[in-house]
Amino acid sequence: MPHNTPNSPRSCEAVVAGVDIGNATTEVAVLSGGRLLGVDRLPTRGRKGSAESVRGAAALVRRVERRLGVQVTEGSVAPL
Repeated sequence: MPHNTPNSPRSCEAVVAGVDIGNATTEVAVLSGGRLLGVDRLPTRGRKGSAESVRGAAALVRRVERRLGVQVTEGSVAPL
């Protein structure tokens, strides 16, 4: 259940995760209604573009969801 904070999305707003898998780090930014809800970063798993790096990015999105108390409804991944 989402936390009721000033940055919490309304139930009708999309929660979007922007993901950038780089050579050294993978970053995730979560936005809703034009507001930045949170960001996180981890070292990239495996080689950029590998299945392992994509699994690592998905795990990072789940970690941010738990920390923010939201569920991502849309994702956008920077080209690999």
